[in-house]
Amino acid sequence: MLIGASLVVILKILSPHEAIAAIELNTLILLLGLMIVVVGLELCGFFAWITYKIVYYSRNQCTLLFLVMALSAFLSAIMLNDAVVLLLTPIIIHTAKKLRINPIPYLIGEAIAANIGSVATEVGNPQVAYIAMVSGIPFLIYLSYMAPIAIISFSLACSLVFLIYWKSLSCELLNREEILENISNSMFNGGAMDKKELILFKINIGIVIVLFVGFVLSSLIGFPLSDVAIGGGILVLLTYSIIAKYSAKEILSKVDWSIILFFGGLFVLLKAVEKEGMLTYILSFFPQISQNEQGIIHLALLTAILSNIVSNVPAVILLTPLLLQNGSIEQWLILASASTLAGNLTFLGSAANVIVLETSKNEGVHFSPLEFLKAGFPITIITLFVSTLIILLCFT
Repeated sequence: MLIGASLVVILKILSPHEAIAAIELNTLILLLGLMIVVVGLELCGFFAWITYKIVYYSRNQCTLLFLVMALSAFLSAIMLNDAVVLLLTPIIIHTAKKLRINPIPYLIGEAIAANIGSVATEVGNPQVAYIAMVSGIPFLIYLSYMAPIAIISFSLACSLVFLIYWKSLSCELLNREEILENISNSMFNGGAMDKKELILFKINIGIVIVLFVGFVLSSLIGFPLSDVAIGGGILVLLTYSIIAKYSAKEILSKVDWSIILFFGGLFVLLKAVEKEGMLTYILSFFPQISQNEQGIIHLALLTAILSNIVSNVPAVILLTPLLLQNGSIEQWLILASASTLAGNLTFLGSAANVIVLETSKNEGVHFSPLEFLKAGFPITIITLFVSTLIILLCFT
């Protein structure tokens, strides 16, 4: 992406000034703030603690799969889904290996649930965060429409994943007590946090709560989501600096900067696409988008198709200019829901899917794109239909 952005400037398609102006800084600041908060949760042992709780309450594989998917969906609703799956995937694989169960249903369930959960709020994934920045839809308004869609879609997805993998889920959990003891000993010093660890744990949970309240109140207090997010990130940096003597450099080194660089390059590249008229050419193959019922359905289909050709983030940035002038809330919500839920169709549909697939390979777990499609295709078709129907009914 950076090479593409550089070529755009070298070939004088965009001037350096135009390239810099094309970068949506508020979106990058929002992503950075959320990723710092996720790093804080990782360092305080939150993910190990939540893994312990999931295994503790799982008496069988069905319960374990539901809790993994519920955790992935919930965390992705309150923080960036890419960062969530980046941290959860190795944990799921290591836990599955120790329990001697097939990790693939859990990994696919994790990715699908992360995408579905991330549609619930404006900070769940990068494309929805971008939509929030450019559309100006208040956080609470967006939440009121999209949270019910996420809950219904999650219920449908859980049911379908259970049906598809019910044979794999029939065997019992082995070594459950052993893995609980291992997690406790390795992360909590023999079963109990020391005073400093406990303070860091509580403060980080408190920061997440304050951050979410800030998002809800952002439109009322006149603060953009990016300011609230980076404020949460700064609180994490101060907390670890004062209590754990971590330098800001140590915390920031754990942030996945490749995501920030990817989006910086993407904004520049897609601005060049727009300037050269390629967007108009691409859209000429699709029906005219209007604000009536037929136009809304066309927008949902166009978004879903583009999201699986170029991935959902570029698709949203490409389609945004069509809505900037006279786009209704209904159209923005369709763009958010269709781009996110269509990300479950193939593993290339969203960055979260790619992260799960690549991280799994690094951990020695391989599954084919067809394996993902087996669950992703029916879930995408059903959830897209349901979400579009709900939005149409809300505005009828």
